[in-house]
Amino acid sequence: GNSTNIGADIDVYDEESHVLLEPTMSISRSFQIEHELPSIETHLIESMESDKETNRSIHEWFALFIAPRINRFVGNSVAIMKELLRVEIYPWMIDDFVEFSREVESIKDYKQIREYAEKISM
Repeated sequence: GNSTNIGADIDVYDEESHVLLEPTMSISRSFQIEHELPSIETHLIESMESDKETNRSIHEWFALFIAPRINRFVGNSVAIMKELLRVEIYPWMIDDFVEFSREVESIKDYKQIREYAEKISM
């Protein structure tokens, strides 16, 4: 973890992908939405810029946000970031992440919005 000066918790490289794993123990809505997600956004953008500057053959950047519980409004923030900034963040609850990991073949298998992280609308 933290092998670059970007500040991401864990950097994973898989073929042409650079994936940031951002675990937290916080279950607080305000901490997840106001602290973690903006930090992940910044880390993703800076990772992309750094990879391009160093001529790495990376063409895809996304993050996995892992917490004991995902606040139900995280999905809205993630959807807004994807729509406006093309930043891809996939929230995972720890127990679900561990269980899902038993069948994973590629880091890209995690690129899905779980039911507990879907956006909420009126």
